[in-house]
Amino acid sequence: MLGKLFSMFKSDEAKPQRFIQKHILYHYPTCPFCFRVRITMTQLGIDMDTRDIMLNPKFRAELKQGGGSSTVPCLRIEAEDASVEWLYESADINAYLKQNFAKPVS
Repeated sequence: MLGKLFSMFKSDEAKPQRFIQKHILYHYPTCPFCFRVRITMTQLGIDMDTRDIMLNPKFRAELKQGGGSSTVPCLRIEAEDASVEWLYESADINAYLKQNFAKPVS
């Protein structure tokens, strides 16, 4: 099972096909909940800007100031009217990504 999950990140088919603008994922690589979100992104064929809060203290400060908590994963979503929503919890982030970026069935 794990082999199949890890192989998704090596497959040519799993390379992101779409870059999602106005979305930023705050994360750190060893967080299992962040990993869940990255798996969903890979399955949907999407990519976006990511900010590793362990690698750069500035990103952690941005997250804390903007979202009110330094918990990861957190998806920063900028709307067309420039308002910003901070979405926490991997299950909620995955549901949002699937609802908004799943490819329509052909």
